Amino acid sequence: KKKYDVFSAILLSGAMAVMFFTTYVGYSHYHFYSAPVAFVIMAFFTGFTVFAAHIYNYEVIALIGLIGGYTIPPLLSTGSGEIQYMFGFMLILNLGVLVLSFKKYWKFVNHVAFALSWLIFAVWMASSYKPEIYFGRTMFFSTAFYLVFYLSFISYKIFRNKSFSAWDVILVLSNSLIYFGIGYNAMSNKYYEQYQGLFCVVN
Repeated sequence: KKKYDVFSAILLSGAMAVMFFTTYVGYSHYHFYSAPVAFVIMAFFTGFTVFAAHIYNYEVIALIGLIGGYTIPPLLSTGSGEIQYMFGFMLILNLGVLVLSFKKYWKFVNHVAFALSWLIFAVWMASSYKPEIYFGRTMFFSTAFYLVFYLSFISYKIFRNKSFSAWDVILVLSNSLIYFGIGYNAMSNKYYEQYQGLFCVVN
């Protein structure tokens, strides 16, 4: 690390991406351990990655080690319909990004996490959402994602007493609009359409 600081950081971030990958494969394809065990392992790796990114002070560690993990669940989905594991894994990663948002102001990591999370969520809804099966879990995870990104966009500016730029406001509003669109669409069916008005008022 002392002589090859950047190279060391890249090796570390790549190694963490591999650890996320092997943990997820060990659970989803080989069933070496249960879902709770997999989440505990991933939560530990996320915590370590956040710690390493903070110590190294390199955004690339967070970018490769954390954001790289977003591609794992959709690529390795078993089609079982147990979406709580896929979105739970993504929520762990998002919480890691939130912690970094309190400590650093790494815009690229934040923006990539934001874009990938909502993109994966929207693609899943367009292709697989069934209100009679997934409504509760859809609303839980979309609300959790919304709150995590809302806090990540405003936390650094508020705690460091920084002014908000026009781009910051756009991000906060776009997060709210995406969440509103997903929630309203989730209720656009015979099962839950009577709650759409209430959802609008709450938003």
